[in-house]
Amino acid sequence: MPGSMVVKEEAEAAGLTREYEGQTYYLCCDACVPMFDADPKKYAVV
Repeated sequence: MPGSMVVKEEAEAAGLTREYEGQTYYLCCDACVPMFDADPKKYAVV
């Protein structure tokens, strides 16, 4: 979510990471997971 701070180690421990086009994305919370999974291109930072 815009403006949310993500600590990589905490995201990894909570299973809040996703791979997309060879890049790892660290998500801030459980609510972000289904949104990212449904449309990763929309949320991937280029």
